Amino acid sequence: MRILEKSPCAFLSNCEIWRVRPDTIDTELQIFIVGPEGSWPEETRFGVTFATDAEQFGNMVPNMVRTLTTFGDVYPSYTVSIGYAPTSAQAYSVQRARDLTPTEWPAYSAFFTEALNEPTVLATGKALDFLNFIIDELQPALNAAYPINLQDSTLAGHDLGGLFTLFAFLNRPEAFQNYLAISPALWWAESALINLAQDTTASTLSPKSKLYLCAGALEAQHPTESLVSALPEDLQAKLPQGILRPDIAGHIHRLEAALAPWKTQGLTLHTATIPNETQGSVIGAGLSQGLRALNSLTEIYGG
Repeated sequence: MRILEKSPCAFLSNCEIWRVRPDTIDTELQIFIVGPEGSWPEETRFGVTFATDAEQFGNMVPNMVRTLTTFGDVYPSYTVSIGYAPTSAQAYSVQRARDLTPTEWPAYSAFFTEALNEPTVLATGKALDFLNFIIDELQPALNAAYPINLQDSTLAGHDLGGLFTLFAFLNRPEAFQNYLAISPALWWAESALINLAQDTTASTLSPKSKLYLCAGALEAQHPTESLVSALPEDLQAKLPQGILRPDIAGHIHRLEAALAPWKTQGLTLHTATIPNETQGSVIGAGLSQGLRALNSLTEIYGG
């Protein structure tokens, strides 16, 4: 990974922005690194929360961590939000569909290539490359530059970011201790990740990890239907199954069943359906409840 530029962040204190070019992904990324406020002994090393989709959550995640820290709900920590540089040639939505999805889905690619009027076929299924970048390139660079403790790390994401979080948990579970998946897109590729979970739990021992899964109780009020209705009828007919009115809560229940063998081997699994929250509004509630469940002071100090 080459660090192309480091700059201060205008909207948060104790924040630095890195513009980087990975060795294994052909794009430029923007990394928002936010440290805890206050003065600390020089030898202090902090836990760290990694989050996808900095374009949406680059401000929300560090502010949530700071608020919870202020009120004594979690221990002070760093946050690292990963997004795409403004100089990237492709749109954010196109790149996240490529980097956050664990398997190719040709029907999805064909539909959105046409819907977005993209000149080339939309790529999908490159989550492993993105995960390897975070673990093998970004984490070592951050560990050398900041007082972080990678043995106290959390990976968080929403929607496709939640899907990516679950893929990381199943694929390289040792890389993070805690996983927070908010309204994960388990409908992707006809629930391919649930099938992966069934195969993985049947063939490998459980990691000593904590996983928090949540969805909003009002997820059925999904905006996809109104967006799709504005498209030409011939294009609507090409929409892959599972995207319209996805049963997020049902998918989470199926995933929980697939992970059941690991619950007796060391996995700590929390699931929640959060009342009065839609797919969008559940982000804040999921962050708050998930971070407290995974990183609470009561668990750290036993009180």
